[in-house]
Amino acid sequence: MLGDELHERHGALHEPRSLHPLQRAFIDALRAPALSGAVGVAEILPLAAHYLAGARRVLDVGCGEGQVARLAVRCGAEVVIGVDPTRAQVALARERAGGPAYARSGADGLPFADGSFDTSWGGCVLVTDKGGEPLVKRMWGIEQPPETAPLVEPDVLLMPLLAFDAGGWRLGYGGGFYDRTLERLRAMKPIVAIGLAFDAQEVAEVPHDEHDQRLDWVLTPSGPRRFPR
Repeated sequence: MLGDELHERHGALHEPRSLHPLQRAFIDALRAPALSGAVGVAEILPLAAHYLAGARRVLDVGCGEGQVARLAVRCGAEVVIGVDPTRAQVALARERAGGPAYARSGADGLPFADGSFDTSWGGCVLVTDKGGEPLVKRMWGIEQPPETAPLVEPDVLLMPLLAFDAGGWRLGYGGGFYDRTLERLRAMKPIVAIGLAFDAQEVAEVPHDEHDQRLDWVLTPSGPRRFPR
């Protein structure tokens, strides 16, 4: 399998240093044989390696803690730079080293001249779909607007989760992508963050720190629920 081959070539997938038991169970389930060829965390690095093959100068936009940037170095890229709007993620990426250089920046103000890179990789990039434009199938067969569609800054985010509590804190899948995106958007304008869950996913308390973002609402089969600020 492609995932197994890349696992041997590029090393084990990075996981957060400290996982909540629900996050650990989620990752273990994704690695089960029944899902090993389908959707899962383990498919992201193989996909990135496929697109980064042969690249010499790589820009990783929304790099987070540098997982894909480090992969680009292992794939043979000579210059790899990761940018992320979140200070804590850039600091963590630098701490984990591995070859890339990192800078704090958003996608709308990159501090590089045109033509500085031959390949780029982006995570959590939002685009708008104007009615009537054809969609294209991308990762995992999901239909999306084409790459030529303009970027959009949404006012409402629908967010998946593993668990939530009465304070509006959300337990995600461990990557921090939604929290970083929500932090950046909330710095620009008011945003409504709505978690999608089953009632049974509510827990007494979700562990959180200064990097986590609270939900405004959660929508479960029993109805919508608003969290006080």
